[in-house]
Amino acid sequence: MSDDEQEERRDIAQICLTGHVINPSFRLRPQFNTNFCETCGRATTNHCGSCKAPIPGAMPLIAMSKQKYLKAYCGNCGTAYPWTRLAIDETRKLAIETVELSDDERNALVESVPSLFREGPGTPVAIARFQRITLKGSRKLLSDGLKHILYTLAAEGARRQIGGP
Repeated sequence: MSDDEQEERRDIAQICLTGHVINPSFRLRPQFNTNFCETCGRATTNHCGSCKAPIPGAMPLIAMSKQKYLKAYCGNCGTAYPWTRLAIDETRKLAIETVELSDDERNALVESVPSLFREGPGTPVAIARFQRITLKGSRKLLSDGLKHILYTLAAEGARRQIGGP
């Protein structure tokens, strides 16, 4: 089966607005679809809010456990999904609320947050800032909080380097 044929048969994923994967096989297994997330109570979606393209779900003939359903950005229009925007906003809020940070550190961290969610030239700089600021002194709560928010959606390279919660 060619890549095009496989992509054509790819299912749609249903995900809640905070990023919990509800059903990676929206069409094939509709009995698992829900209007609201059973984990957080937020509404669910199966398409990009900007361009209405379906969220890519399960691929045929590939073990479901080996697939990553939670994408940060729409592959059709490049818009951040709601869970990505929420994670970026919450990461910024946590940086702003952390009293142990100087204004310069806070501003540097807030400025770096979007680059942690995109794999690109700014990602290594954002990782270095994140590590420099969060590993300094007694900032374990900040570091743990940021890792918790970032780990699920951060770009693959950033996720490997910042570690999990």
